[in-house]
Amino acid sequence: TLVDRAIDLDPSDFGARLFDGGLCLAEGNFRGAIHSLRIASEERPTSSVVFANIGIAYLQLGEIDKACAALRRA
Repeated sequence: TLVDRAIDLDPSDFGARLFDGGLCLAEGNFRGAIHSLRIASEERPTSSVVFANIGIAYLQLGEIDKACAALRRA
């Protein structure tokens, strides 16, 4: 996909990682979402969108403590 190609070109690209994280969430791939969104958070550590989505992914996995921590940062 285009997102995969963008990540191949620049593995730390914020936009590509944010988009990939959103796609993974929509597909139910919550671990994949967390992976991409964590990389995005390294580029923009104050992004509320990134941490809200990380929180959602952790909620879906039943990891409530991690979800709460991410949502507090959002």
